[in-house]
Amino acid sequence: MKESGSPPRHPGNSSKRCIPKPSKLGENRLRPEYSGHIFEGQVPPVPKRASSPISEEDRSRSRTRTLLSVVLILLVVAGAINGALFSSPSTRRESGVPPGAQFAYIVTILMENNGVCNVLTSCGGAAPYLTSLSQNYSLAGSCQSNSACSSGGYTAVDHPSLPNYLSLFSGLAGDCRNGGDTTGGCMPSGGDSTSDCTPSISCTMSGTVNIVDRIEAAGLTWKAWAEDLPSSNPCTGTDAYPGFSTVRHFPFFYYTDITLSKTRCANTLHASAPDDSELINALGSTATAANFMWLTPNDCDNMHSCTVSTGDNYLKSLIPRILNSYIFKTQKAALFIVFDEGESSYPNDYTYAMWAGPVVRPGYVATNGYNHYSFLKTLETVWNLPPLQSTDSAASPMTEFFLQNSITPPPTGWGGVFLSEADTFTRSNPSSEVFPGEKASDMEMTASRIVALEYNSMRVQFSSQCPGTQQEDGPYSYAWLRRAVAVAQHFNLWLIVDYHGYNDLSTGSSNVQCWLSFWKPVVENFTRAYPRMIWEPINEPCGPCFGTAGTLSLDSLSANYQSWIDQARSLSDAHWIIVQNLCSYSCSYGLTSQWQGYPTVTDSQKRVLISLHSYFFYDGCTTGWYGTCAWTNSTAASIASTYYQNVLHGMRTTGWPVLNSEGGASYFSEAACTSPSCTPPDTRLVGDAGYAGASFYFINALTSDYDASGHGIGWAWWPTGDWTNSPCPTTSSGGGCLYGALSANMGSAGSVPGWGILLRLPVSLSLTSDFSANSSASNSPEHATTDGFPSRGQLIYRTLPPADI
Repeated sequence: MKESGSPPRHPGNSSKRCIPKPSKLGENRLRPEYSGHIFEGQVPPVPKRASSPISEEDRSRSRTRTLLSVVLILLVVAGAINGALFSSPSTRRESGVPPGAQFAYIVTILMENNGVCNVLTSCGGAAPYLTSLSQNYSLAGSCQSNSACSSGGYTAVDHPSLPNYLSLFSGLAGDCRNGGDTTGGCMPSGGDSTSDCTPSISCTMSGTVNIVDRIEAAGLTWKAWAEDLPSSNPCTGTDAYPGFSTVRHFPFFYYTDITLSKTRCANTLHASAPDDSELINALGSTATAANFMWLTPNDCDNMHSCTVSTGDNYLKSLIPRILNSYIFKTQKAALFIVFDEGESSYPNDYTYAMWAGPVVRPGYVATNGYNHYSFLKTLETVWNLPPLQSTDSAASPMTEFFLQNSITPPPTGWGGVFLSEADTFTRSNPSSEVFPGEKASDMEMTASRIVALEYNSMRVQFSSQCPGTQQEDGPYSYAWLRRAVAVAQHFNLWLIVDYHGYNDLSTGSSNVQCWLSFWKPVVENFTRAYPRMIWEPINEPCGPCFGTAGTLSLDSLSANYQSWIDQARSLSDAHWIIVQNLCSYSCSYGLTSQWQGYPTVTDSQKRVLISLHSYFFYDGCTTGWYGTCAWTNSTAASIASTYYQNVLHGMRTTGWPVLNSEGGASYFSEAACTSPSCTPPDTRLVGDAGYAGASFYFINALTSDYDASGHGIGWAWWPTGDWTNSPCPTTSSGGGCLYGALSANMGSAGSVPGWGILLRLPVSLSLTSDFSANSSASNSPEHATTDGFPSRGQLIYRTLPPADI
């Protein structure tokens, strides 16, 4: 029995499946020499030499191998696995960026002279774009006026502009009138920054230590652009006091250790208003971007001399290009937008301040108060920099705005691959690229397909290993996982290792200890393995499921996950770990409140990924789980949006990044819908890799939401693999339906494309707006793809070094 109000089950839990499940009867079998369970610690045996060639009728796995092949296998397995596969998983460090830093790149944009409620439309402001941007990302407080915030708030420290810029840059404002701990007193030259003076012998911070000094000392890089800075830069390294029309908004020229350095002057750059193409171009590559990037707009674009609306429109054009740049799509990058000063007085001179980017919590509002010195403290905290002054040393870092860690680019790919497929093959498979002398395994074929479609992750699974639990995906084998790691490494894929269980953690079950005990040697044997492995300790934890009694509370689930994490870390394992939402199987929270089902855990490595499995089932409408609804694209889009909002809420409340390890276009939940009458009228393909028009629209819409969100949401859709029971031609090149939903030619006549072939990234919903079951329609694969594969635009995954893992 499902819990009251729980969603219907999905085909990922099909009791029909077993191991092995051939795509064509008799053609997929385990290699006989690997067909049993191999205990932890054993080295995979070298495949035995076959005694005779394979006859035309013989469909067994035995092979004829030459002595050379055996030697090659010994060398490759011993060398590759014991060397590269089992080297210590390094925490790869960008130049100077500490391991685990919330961001490796930051773009800072300074706007001018407006209090927070001059900007936010929620309290009377005139900047709808900046308002929506802060609602999508993180805002520094909930304010009711320019001088009052009920939660958090970000305040300038002085008036007019210059002392605020100097505060942001060095922790000293140079204010003679209001000196002391807040502003730092006069300039070293005796000058007073409150005059907004231009650099001169009497208006300089001289060699005062500043953030550039700290950045360079840490091995980090920096660049600063200003729209009013002439392209013939006055900063040449010979003039201590260069100036230009709005230099008071560009603090770099007030520090002589910058202005008297040709090398540092070369990092101060002209930006062409209003498109700032120089900055955007720099964000196109890690070779041209800097860790610390600054932009000073001109006095119209920054709202100093023009309206709030003018500046809002300027940012509306600029910010999407920043957030969609190579750096923000593929690296740990953050954008900080702040105003220099408002219309009140410190400590209540509240200004608009917000963070955006893939490392930032979505829809977050700060609970703590901040000021300009907090900006410095944030850089110092994230990048392990020494403080500059007592002002920034005493300030609060703005770390509450960030996810605890992140993977960029996020894992995106496909699951449903049985672990046994690392050691099974279809006779038509070509020679292996991974294991010389063998045919490519079905797993290798699938990995190749995933990479060809420009995804970067593969989820492999095996059944629960404890008594009385659902057994549907075959045994675990150390040798198989070792082979899977070799395949993943060859293709530079994230490898998600999925214990495809359900009721192991039910309250009162003795299997919790069995579950932990099983995992201990698995993790221990792979602690030093391929760093792009991700552990999924359990697929969809549930209480009453598959006819078993039991309960599973969120508190109990949290405790069990915490035990698993603590055990793994005690073994010195540093891989990422997926923590599953209770609602991935069933829960009583209701569809719009599934975010409440995320477990609460801590991790010393800060490498936790949260997951919520997502489907749109035909019987979800007929049983009322989705409320009163029709099986339409409109309903599908609404359900997709609800899942998406649950995921954002989960990121916001837990602070963990997301890898939704399962979801798809399957239209039925087997537990509740097993008869033909449950088949929707727009069904295109039946079986586990099947789909209907509306269910495909759902997953296309959900993928579109994830892809366009800018929040770095990862996913692994279901299913690929050689076991799926969807119909396919009896004769077909490439193994027929070897790839599950990624197979191009499905159905008995081979005329139906797998739904994974139809899915495009970047996703365009226009592909499915008039989705038709007619394979000759304009959205069929021969019209929608090029060379049999969908177009995804720029390749970003395989050309990158590994992410910070």
